Amino acid sequence: MGRQRNHLKKKGAPNREQGMYKPGLQTRLMPDMTGVFGSGGSKNDRGGREMIEKLRDEIELIERHLSIARAVVEHEPIGIIKLAEVLNQPQHRVRYSLRVLEQMGYIRASSTGAYATPEMRRMLKEIPDELDAFIRALEEMKRGLVDNL
Repeated sequence: MGRQRNHLKKKGAPNREQGMYKPGLQTRLMPDMTGVFGSGGSKNDRGGREMIEKLRDEIELIERHLSIARAVVEHEPIGIIKLAEVLNQPQHRVRYSLRVLEQMGYIRASSTGAYATPEMRRMLKEIPDELDAFIRALEEMKRGLVDNL
């Protein structure tokens, strides 16, 4: 486990929970979708399933970040242990999401727990519009696939 912790401390080092986030991303909680479409179709490539699984993983990660962001706003100041209890999430996942949110400028850590920044409050108000845009794009993508069958 010590080795894993050291691995996580490296800025930008990939790991299962980091997904495709880029370390400098400051304004959006949405993932960088570079690489979602697989490696180009080798025989061992699972193609569409792999692409959808990556997208599903990213959506689940964003969902967790957002639920933690909302909980911080509702319960601030709040620490990792209390957040884990409130959200029924393992502490290591809560810790990771808090770190991501802090790096993006959405929370501020203190000795009493995490606080939401004005940027987080703004993001939480704007995210429904961002999600609507994604939904529209997915619906268009789906129509294009259905129309071409």
